[in-house]
Amino acid sequence: MSHILKHVCNVDELVDGQAMGFGSDDGPIGVFRVGDAFWAIEDTCTHGRASMSEGELDGTWVVCPFHGGCVDVTTGEPTAGPITVPAKTYRTKVIDGGVYVEIPSSPRTA
Repeated sequence: MSHILKHVCNVDELVDGQAMGFGSDDGPIGVFRVGDAFWAIEDTCTHGRASMSEGELDGTWVVCPFHGGCVDVTTGEPTAGPITVPAKTYRTKVIDGGVYVEIPSSPRTA
């Protein structure tokens, strides 16, 4: 499967512990800054219809703003219930001060 790189922000637009969401052909994606690293997961909670990028980031765990479940943004794995289904993850790259997310070039099917 081929991918496209989507520029989502510049490095200096997100501080450590901050997140942002954006739309893509693959669905909503949340980008999270942890230290100097950037991580991306699907932005819709797998338990409910909440935006994970609007949740509180505690280290590498993001807390769902609706039900309090947690997901590790580095792996997409649930770390606290009621979330039990992993979040889809996306690769990120920093190029010339820009943060990019690798997105499949064809929309997902479900």
